[in-house]
Amino acid sequence: MVGTHSRHACLTGAAGHAFAGLQARLQNARQLWAVKSAGDKESGISIHFVNEKYDEGEIILQKKCSISDEDTPESIQQKVQKLEHEYFVEAIETILK
Repeated sequence: MVGTHSRHACLTGAAGHAFAGLQARLQNARQLWAVKSAGDKESGISIHFVNEKYDEGEIILQKKCSISDEDTPESIQQKVQKLEHEYFVEAIETILK
């Protein structure tokens, strides 16, 4: 099982079913608001293996994006999602090597 923290999509099983739940979407909204409120200057994704412990699986790939003062939680989400779309296939290819 592979998880991505862009803030929450998951790939599971041999068939590769993708899913994102309501709880994950709510958590994502809170995280994006916290990132903006804290004045963070970067965000990003971590794609990792999933194990028995939350967020403690081996990291496969990490990528960052910059955050400007003009960014909103919505624009930060768009940047992070762009990274997910750009690098998820690369992460899977890394696993398959």
